[in-house]
Amino acid sequence: MSNEGIMICAAPGTRWPLTIDDFATNLRSRWPNVRTWLKHSLRTNDDYLDFDVPFPDYTRSGAYFNGTMFTLGDDTPEFWGSTVEWFLSLLPQDAQIVGIMEAASEMATIPRNSTATRIVAILDELNSR
Repeated sequence: MSNEGIMICAAPGTRWPLTIDDFATNLRSRWPNVRTWLKHSLRTNDDYLDFDVPFPDYTRSGAYFNGTMFTLGDDTPEFWGSTVEWFLSLLPQDAQIVGIMEAASEMATIPRNSTATRIVAILDELNSR
């Protein structure tokens, strides 16, 4: 598997009620040593939270775009599967979610109650297309 970016997005035409502040609070609970930066995208005119998480081997990065997208980089779906499962737990039960691999042109639905194993399978399938 490649180390290309993983995008977990609100289904087209939807948004999640998870604010940047709520996401940041939960992120700090998950990883107390996380480094965060509030940024603004000129392209979308939206704020987002950029973050780095130091792990023993190297630092990995991600971002949360207010109500629309959670991105993870620097590693494989196998590495990030449990983090995506954690993220889904922050969303309401009726949240509509799609996954996209940076190099793939397709998206796939990810059920809100997916396990890490199921998430990895969905993302790996996208990677193989």
